[in-house]
Amino acid sequence: MQNRHKAYIIFSLIYWLVVIAGVILFLFAFQKVPINNYALRLSIFTSHIDLTYYLPGLYHTGIGYYFLPFPKSKVYLRDQRVEAINKDY
Repeated sequence: MQNRHKAYIIFSLIYWLVVIAGVILFLFAFQKVPINNYALRLSIFTSHIDLTYYLPGLYHTGIGYYFLPFPKSKVYLRDQRVEAINKDY
């Protein structure tokens, strides 16, 4: 009877460790897009950028992905000599 109880305890410990690890990995798979931003999903491992854009909110991206946010609004700069719209050089 003692061996059976030890086996149940070992099995239950392993089971709960796997469940806790799965919940932690599931929670790390969520990413947030801030307000007033759009975002593209980028893979950490392959550096591949998905072409679909994401609106502000919470998304399940998966492990190994994160968002590249960029602003939603355009900034216009008008001067007598220079006219630029969101240009980075």
